Order: sequence, then C-alpha cells, then structure tokens
Amino acid sequence: MSGRGNHPGFPDSSNGVESAVADLLPKRWYCGLCEREHSQDMSAHQWELHELALGAEERARAETERVALRGRNRGILLGQGASRRALDLRCARWPAVIELWRATAEPGANLVMLAGGTGTGKTMAATHWLLAQPGQPYWTTARDLSKEAHWCVKWAGATNVVVDDLGTELPGNAVRLQGHLDDIVDQAYRMKGTVVITANMAKEQFRAAYGGRIASRWAEAGRWLALTGADQRGAT
Repeated sequence: MSGRGNHPGFPDSSNGVESAVADLLPKRWYCGLCEREHSQDMSAHQWELHELALGAEERARAETERVALRGRNRGILLGQGASRRALDLRCARWPAVIELWRATAEPGANLVMLAGGTGTGKTMAATHWLLAQPGQPYWTTARDLSKEAHWCVKWAGATNVVVDDLGTELPGNAVRLQGHLDDIVDQAYRMKGTVVITANMAKEQFRAAYGGRIASRWAEAGRWLALTGADQRGAT
C-alpha cells in the first residue's frame, strides 16, 4: 500500500509528529498528480483508492489518444495505398509483428529490413507498426517508389516510412530505385524516425541487386530481421 508521505504535497505521517503540528498544516493540499486539491486528513485507504482512480484515468486517456492516432494514421495510409486488410487485421501476436516492435524499440534503430518468404507477415507487420507511430507516416511499395523521379517530394515531413516489397520494382526502373534507396539510407541517418523495408530476399541477394555500398551501410546502421515460420495468410 502506498504511504501518504510519498505523495507530493501530502503531510508526512511517517515520523510520529503529525499530531503535534496538525494545527499548523493547511487544511487542504494540492495534488501534483491529478492537479486538484484534497483534504489533509485523507486516510491511507482513501489515498490508495485515489491512486487507483488516477491510474484508471491515465489508462483511459492513453487509450483514447491511441485510438485517435490509429484513426488518423489509417486515413493517411489508405490514401497512400496501404492495404485495408493489413490496416484492420488483428495481428498483434504474429511473430513478425513482435520482432519488428522489438527491433524498432532498440536505440538507434533507424533502418529495419523485414526479410522473409511469402506469407511470413512482412507487409502486415510493417503496416501494423506504422499505423501506431506518432508523427507523419509514409507508406509506399518498391514498385511505386521506382516510378517516382522525385520521391522526396512525397516523403517531405515524414517521420516514419515503410517501403513494401523490395525486389518487385519494374526492371527498367531498378537503377532509379537504387538511387532512391541510397537517399533513404542517408535520410535515415539524419532523421529521428525509422525506415522499415520489406523484401523476399537474403542478404546476398540484396547486395547483388542494390550494390555493396548500400548493403554495407545497412549492415553498419540497420537491423536485418530474417522471418521464418508458417504461412500467416488466412490467419486472423
């Protein structure tokens, strides 16, 4: 049980002198946690209930903010071409989702590659992660990115980015995409947010397709998550 003396502004009752100085204490005190005034004679039980109520209020406030953020991001990502199923599917317990959240929680995780075979949950995990991020999200596919002559115009102001299905770009646009990836790595070095790329390829294939410079920089500053396991398509 919490001691009243641990609360900011609450009279300290731990030293046995409270009764001697009770008349000198203010009849009401200001609670720094809930920003309200309270009577000085709250019992320990009343204070415990007060703490529980504060915790419930804080959780409710956090949930309201979380729902509002996801609702805002959902509209943005739908407009950028993200899958409605990926945005709405309940996949929080999927291994790919858990691995991505763990990786992006690490300090300095500005670059993350989700690499795995068909059905391992790469797109679902990346979209689920981006849906919950604060700031300005940006979602695109490698195919669409390879068509953009000036991709940075669309990405301007984005704090967290997902590039889905690396390797599916049009063959004639591969060189352009390689330049975009180089810029993305540069941007990720400078930005406070995170870039997540999904791909169905191994590290050796990545190096062969996009060059040793990008691969070595990714190895230096990025995380490579190799996904395995059962096909998640059709899972709920």
